[in-house]
Amino acid sequence: MYQKLKPAFKAVRWSPSSYNAQTTRCSAVLVDINCESYVKQIDFYRSLNSRYYATVALGIWMAHWELACNQLGLRGRFEVDRARAEEGKVGSPPIYDISWVFDEPLINSF
Repeated sequence: MYQKLKPAFKAVRWSPSSYNAQTTRCSAVLVDINCESYVKQIDFYRSLNSRYYATVALGIWMAHWELACNQLGLRGRFEVDRARAEEGKVGSPPIYDISWVFDEPLINSF
């Protein structure tokens, strides 16, 4: 799975930033289907509580992520997980923003 997503991770990691630093983080969400782990979605988070710079940086990451996934044939869409969005309003960073949900879960073969 990581090898399939590596170019997308590189695209966002090397994308420009509004903050002159990488303020966005992401994590994979795994699901078990028939005793195998699959990547269902990638969740994106802000590492700063900045209302402007971190939000713009997230948008830059989202654009690069979507373009990279389209080029790799990894179809999906951005969705807000309402339960996570509510959790993210409490406390300090990381702050959940949005998820890239794959049309078909990716097999987790590292």
